[in-house]
Amino acid sequence: PLSQVEPSRDLTQMAGVVMEVRTKMTARGKMAIILLDDGTAVREVTAYSEVFDANRNKIVVDEVLVIEGKVSNDDLME
Repeated sequence: PLSQVEPSRDLTQMAGVVMEVRTKMTARGKMAIILLDDGTAVREVTAYSEVFDANRNKIVVDEVLVIEGKVSNDDLME
């Protein structure tokens, strides 16, 4: 469950329904910020340009998405 996902240096598999996809232009290209919800928690996932470009057709709002990546906390306050 997303509610039990903890920061780790190892790759972690996560799954949830895509609630929202936002894109942002960076110096390296377009990245995606994906909001995933599995019913236990909502998590924000960042897909950098290489990964986003290769998988953009799989990232669909209201569809289940399974991902593998590194988990870290972003505690920056805006």
